[in-house]
Amino acid sequence: DKGYNNIHVDFIGSGNSYDYLKRLIYKYGLINYITLKGEKAYTWIAEHLCDYNLVCQPSIFEGFGLTVAEGMAAMVPVLVSANEGPLEIINNGKYGFCFKNGDVEDCAIKIETIMNTDNTKLVNAAYERVYNSFNIEQTAKNYIKQYNIISGK
Repeated sequence: DKGYNNIHVDFIGSGNSYDYLKRLIYKYGLINYITLKGEKAYTWIAEHLCDYNLVCQPSIFEGFGLTVAEGMAAMVPVLVSANEGPLEIINNGKYGFCFKNGDVEDCAIKIETIMNTDNTKLVNAAYERVYNSFNIEQTAKNYIKQYNIISGK
């Protein structure tokens, strides 16, 4: 509605709505603006995620939100729907952006904000957060610490 035509959306992954989304893309003439990339290997994601300007996780329900952490690790701004797991990863907006769960208008407003903002400081802080809080070594240490607490060691 605002005249932006420099936006391209890639959907990475597969699922039950793949064919439905493909039909909608053709029906509304959005083939130049949306690509369904399908399932990609982790190596592809690790290699290409940094090429994106935004990672958006619009899930209605979401647990941990690995894709959010991967986006932060790739130094890409992240936008998540207000779900417990993703909100924890971005520390309720300190390291990323969020929109009201299920609210398309709010999501669009946040995308526009991200497009028109220098996010360098936020992206760098988000990278530090994900590196320090969610890397495998730190996660293993946290598990061991919790096991020791539970077992009384």
